[in-house]
Amino acid sequence: MLYGNLIINENNIIIPDPDIYTRSFIAIPLAEINPLIILPDTGKNISDIIKKFQKDKMIPDIKYTESLRRLFI
Repeated sequence: MLYGNLIINENNIIIPDPDIYTRSFIAIPLAEINPLIILPDTGKNISDIIKKFQKDKMIPDIKYTESLRRLFI
């Protein structure tokens, strides 16, 4: 989905993954891991991107998110 600030647009790979902008199940977990992520292709903050998604039927897994944060932060 992301690889640092790398931008690739080739026939068989696009980074950042364009689905980040349209699929909540990709964008919201990214924001849970790090709400300060800036997507290098647009300069948009992941927290701003997820504001457009309907979250009323999503149930966050707080324990899992906390365990990921401990691994990566």
